[in-house]
Amino acid sequence: MKKFIILFVSLFVIAASANAQKYYNTALGIQGGSPSGVRLKHYLSETTSIEGVVGWNLNNSFKVQAHYEWNYSFFGVENMNWYWGLGGFTGFFDNGNANDKTGFWLGVGGIAGIEYTLPTVPITFHVAGTPGLSIIPNTDFDIGGAIGVHYAFK
Repeated sequence: MKKFIILFVSLFVIAASANAQKYYNTALGIQGGSPSGVRLKHYLSETTSIEGVVGWNLNNSFKVQAHYEWNYSFFGVENMNWYWGLGGFTGFFDNGNANDKTGFWLGVGGIAGIEYTLPTVPITFHVAGTPGLSIIPNTDFDIGGAIGVHYAFK
């Protein structure tokens, strides 16, 4: 296990040392997963971006999440970046049980993903994982993820 962790960290450092390429300014599209909904990503510089998602989870909840992200070239593959970031989320839930439990939640989270932009048309695809720590109404750790397609505005 220790060798696997060292290998994983080494590959991450190599990938992170490569400069990211910004293939678009803003992308707007849809994603499926946790949450499913509308995603907007906007580059602030060549290597930093902000991302927001408004959607719903499968557990009967409405969710808004936002992240500040750092973007890197994915091992030099043309039109492909990987990214990671930090942010937060909020939302409303309805457990739909006999006690009619509904409520509000708030938390902090991260994101890590891979993004590919088609070279000839302004379409981008992404796959991401989103670990999060709910703070309100109780402390709970969860890992979500999503895949999506977006129109890229140059």
